[in-house]
Amino acid sequence: MVFKLDLHVHTLSRGKVYVDDRQLKAAIKARGIDGIAVTNFFDIEHARWLKEKLPEHTIIVGQEVWSRDGHVIGLGMTHRVNDFQTVQKTVEDIHAQGAIAVAVHPFMHHGLGAKAIEAGVDAVEVYNGIIGGLGVFNFLAGRMAQKYKLPRLSSGDTSSADFIGWNQTHVDADTAAGIIEAIKRGKTRVVRRALPLPWAFLTHNLLKTPHLKPWPVHAAPCLVCGEAWVISLKASSCQCMGCGVVDRSHLACCQGHYYCVGCLAAVGHAKALALRQREYLS
Repeated sequence: MVFKLDLHVHTLSRGKVYVDDRQLKAAIKARGIDGIAVTNFFDIEHARWLKEKLPEHTIIVGQEVWSRDGHVIGLGMTHRVNDFQTVQKTVEDIHAQGAIAVAVHPFMHHGLGAKAIEAGVDAVEVYNGIIGGLGVFNFLAGRMAQKYKLPRLSSGDTSSADFIGWNQTHVDADTAAGIIEAIKRGKTRVVRRALPLPWAFLTHNLLKTPHLKPWPVHAAPCLVCGEAWVISLKASSCQCMGCGVVDRSHLACCQGHYYCVGCLAAVGHAKALALRQREYLS
């Protein structure tokens, strides 16, 4: 049996729900897929909640973990992995719970690059829909997967219900319970489609426009004000609002708020816990 899946979806970002159970159900039906992997930062509880609410669909509990060396996704998670560890410890903690580790957008911002191989990941996201229009990064990921004979995945990496399932990984497994093992064994086929590039958002980003709202296709709101995190071409000095350390960073809030990686992980997890208590599990 072939399962059609989008294996990199953010339903919750920095403490705000972007895709709820009703939106997800409609998206799965509209795109004609079997399910998704919910891979939020700092949190697996929203994935668990969606899995319970939609038992008729295949919902894989995942987490996009922010290791010191880059982002890693765990698929088939039973409990949350701590952020800001070494990538080797991150992968070890994912494997310890019977899950698999995926190198996502490995040659783009916050990717693992060649460290993915050293860390022992189980699969590579060879096509990320968000960077689909910037093909060299996906090309490099595909070349790495081919060189090291690792399973290949394609996914949307979106927080918008409108784009869930644009990119798919088709997994040949006997049952839904066997999907994780089938991925590990390389029984996958990728379906690629670039998500639309946000030209207006990118222009405002480069112009450093204040009060810039997060791009909903891949929302990354600031933990302080809820407005957009933006990327600058040139790194600048930023002081962490949590610990006070001064970094040089390409990434900060459009209003100037900044958290270092360690504080971002700690504060982001706290935000997710607060939301869980208030909203989606109330």
